[in-house]
Amino acid sequence: MQVIRSAIFFLISAFAIGDADAMDFRIEQLNIDNTVVSVVAASGPIEEGDAERLLTAALSVGDRILLLSSPGGSVSAALALGAVISSQRYSVVVVGSCASACASILFPAGERSVLADGGRLGFHSCYDTRTRVIVDWCNEDIARFNATQGFPFGSVRAFMDAAGPDEIGWMTEITARCFGYYRDLDAPTKPDFPDKPCVDALIILAANNVRSDGPIGPSFDCANASNQIEFLFCADRELMFVDAIMGDLYAFFRGRLTGSARAAFTQSQIEWIHARNNDCERLFAASPTYQSTRDAALCLSDYNQHRMQSWIAPYFAGAFR
Repeated sequence: MQVIRSAIFFLISAFAIGDADAMDFRIEQLNIDNTVVSVVAASGPIEEGDAERLLTAALSVGDRILLLSSPGGSVSAALALGAVISSQRYSVVVVGSCASACASILFPAGERSVLADGGRLGFHSCYDTRTRVIVDWCNEDIARFNATQGFPFGSVRAFMDAAGPDEIGWMTEITARCFGYYRDLDAPTKPDFPDKPCVDALIILAANNVRSDGPIGPSFDCANASNQIEFLFCADRELMFVDAIMGDLYAFFRGRLTGSARAAFTQSQIEWIHARNNDCERLFAASPTYQSTRDAALCLSDYNQHRMQSWIAPYFAGAFR
């Protein structure tokens, strides 16, 4: 399964199921850890009848893995297809781009929902194709479907509401994980909800009327960036966003402490940052590019998310108040 997540797989053979006017379903035999398994690969627009075509494809495979790439399409067709993905307990692996109804319906329907290297999710509001008017009840129905699949209702609403009919907001694994919109291959199965430290942090900050003083940015001044870790935080917008939330949360909890407790909390954060940077720095390539920095970016993001979770859990348990 880990091989799929990294998109390191080898196509042995394939054949198509379906027609040119709908999503294309192929049966692919993949070599995973020296074992050949049959999976379904689906690509193209989502149209009526796709649910039935996936059920037909499922008859030819024993491993419930769905490799997915789609620009989206019909919401009603996506809900029907999502119900099949869920009932057949497919693990969804996005290879490439998964946008619109693919991101908001098909992705969360998976028993596991992950992004292969380079995979991304794109969101926008539901809208009437004739008038371009946003249809709020449709957004609400999709958010409720997410909740039935063990994904945060508020996350998908926030992603969809942030982009209108003529826009699309893209996210990679960094943001998806932090907002609980990701179910890793080794994570608990649904209906257990994934950790969502960014959501919980924003809830805590809003409940305590904490507002950032300036524009979204990392938890330090980019003008003083002096190493590849700091330059990456300043260049990667998703990583920057996660770090900004952690910075605000750190400032909130630090502000509630006084004296030696505050000094110890500050020193602990300094030591933690050094440990994080030392561990993630080894993942940088000699000539950094966007793609070559993904392992380092995920490492830094995972550290930040676990750090936030270490403060959030005791807060909601009644401690740290």
